[in-house]
Amino acid sequence: MDFNDATGSTTPTGWTCIDDVGDALTHALANFITGSTSDGVTLKGTTSFFTSPTLQAIPAWSNSEATWVDNNVFNDYTGMYANRTGQITISGLSPTTVYQVEILSARNTAISSDTSYLVGPTGNTVAGAIIDGDGSTTAWNAKDDGYTGDDFMRWSSVIPGTDGLIVLDVDTGSSNTYFNGMRISAIPEPSTFMMLILGGFGLLIARRWRRR
Repeated sequence: MDFNDATGSTTPTGWTCIDDVGDALTHALANFITGSTSDGVTLKGTTSFFTSPTLQAIPAWSNSEATWVDNNVFNDYTGMYANRTGQITISGLSPTTVYQVEILSARNTAISSDTSYLVGPTGNTVAGAIIDGDGSTTAWNAKDDGYTGDDFMRWSSVIPGTDGLIVLDVDTGSSNTYFNGMRISAIPEPSTFMMLILGGFGLLIARRWRRR
């Protein structure tokens, strides 16, 4: 998901652009691989979020664990003003599937506070990991960690509630906060993953046997 569509910004190819997270409307999310919105997965934010009126310079952002990132996602953002809380809810997920949630938050100004980002099922959101950086997602700095550090946030094993919801809880703290994009992906079940590994191993043996 690419948050906000400021004039002159470029939405990365294949991404769902959500023009205004704070409009309290339900937005259909497209499957990045198929481009279809028929999966029934949707996003809804609270009205505490604002959109960026102007663009920021696209950083030379690079992280080997985020090859899926298109740097155009950083030229605009959504955010919240100081001393506010907000929530984004992803609906239509399978309560028996494990998901990975990744968040991009980068801003080129010094007004980029230590913000708390928590993700999980309703009523049980928790901190995630900062990839290639130090600290916690409860003290994320959009300039130091995101724009300068080329880091991002990840929750590796998120299981929705029985209602099929995953929630992102945001608390700005004493300064404004900003974030640019988000990705959610299903993690294959161990049995399926092993079948893929064994299938690939079998193909490898067959190819070697043919060479012989």
